Amino acid sequence: MESLRHQLSETQDALHKKTSQFRDLRAKHTEELNEWKQEKISFDATLRRLEAEVLQLRQGNGATGSSAKLLPTPATEGMKNVGGGLNPKPTLINEGITTSAKVGGGGDDETVVISRSRMREAEEKFEKLKEELAEKTKLCESIQRRFPPPSCSVRVPEFSITDDVLIVNWEKLRSMIRALTLEKLNQPIQPKLVPEKARSEFEALTRHWKSYVGNEKLTCYIFRALIWRYLHTCLLRKHWQVWGKEHGDAGVNLANLFLNKASDDEYHAWRVHTLRLMHQTCKPDPGIMNDVTNKIVEATKLFATGDDTDDLKKKLSEIVAAAAEFSSIFGRSHYQTLMTDKPGSQLNYGFPYKPETMDVKGKLGTHTIVDLMVTPCLLKKDPDYAVLVKAEVIC
Repeated sequence: MESLRHQLSETQDALHKKTSQFRDLRAKHTEELNEWKQEKISFDATLRRLEAEVLQLRQGNGATGSSAKLLPTPATEGMKNVGGGLNPKPTLINEGITTSAKVGGGGDDETVVISRSRMREAEEKFEKLKEELAEKTKLCESIQRRFPPPSCSVRVPEFSITDDVLIVNWEKLRSMIRALTLEKLNQPIQPKLVPEKARSEFEALTRHWKSYVGNEKLTCYIFRALIWRYLHTCLLRKHWQVWGKEHGDAGVNLANLFLNKASDDEYHAWRVHTLRLMHQTCKPDPGIMNDVTNKIVEATKLFATGDDTDDLKKKLSEIVAAAAEFSSIFGRSHYQTLMTDKPGSQLNYGFPYKPETMDVKGKLGTHTIVDLMVTPCLLKKDPDYAVLVKAEVIC
């Protein structure tokens, strides 16, 4: 059980780290995406400005080639030919190009001089912005591939415990309860000294409870059955309650709603997915486990040997903690327990012995009728029921 507890703790810590890492990367992704958007806006503005300048230059070149006039400069005057005309090529002034463009939408043309160095600088800026935009786009696409948008569903980790691991830890829990009853709850009791509350609890386990409490060879069996009955009723059958009253009650209400309106497969898929999310984000409620421990202590301390109630409570709290872990496992998987003759039944004694699901630990009579269900049967339903560990019974 310690190995299972350690394994579950490591898994939960790893999932918590992955969740924190995911949130950090998501925040970084959002920040870089916003930065990329701002740079894209700036790039678009620059691109529009450069396109306007290119258009202006093209218009100027067209005007120069037809009817545009060059600025009257000493250089142009010196280029007149003998006939009084100008050379057809544009005039270069200190490595500049003379162009003409309309400004303000008016009818007059204004001559603009742009140097070659300024043209080269504008082209270099344009190419640099294109390269930066391509790099940012690739980075953004890479981040989006790695992390889905917030609207996408988060993948819940798959259940990783195998049948063999579960069986080993289940046997450890059975051994813990067996050792406790042999050490603390193995002394015969006079039936007339049994209080009314304990009497009703014993009668719910077997109609021959007086034979068990008065026989030193059988006393431990009825207390093993009593402890298992508490664990089964308070934890192993109530997968939601282990997470606390608030979460548990909300889960039970939804489960009751879906159970009546959804198919069995749909309901089971929803329950498994929801409880896996709860296991990933929550921890079992210590208050619930303490309440279950106190209930078992109250039911057994009157019959325990010795005066050390604290030691009894400590050992029972370890048993309850292990059972709570099993409850968490059962809720998000196909495993379940059975302390009746069959799934869905309410009979826990007085039915024929079934060798497929039960292991006889002792016989009180000659009939093969179950008189006491000592431990639960561990089952796996996927899709049909398969017995992993048989129940211990006395006929």
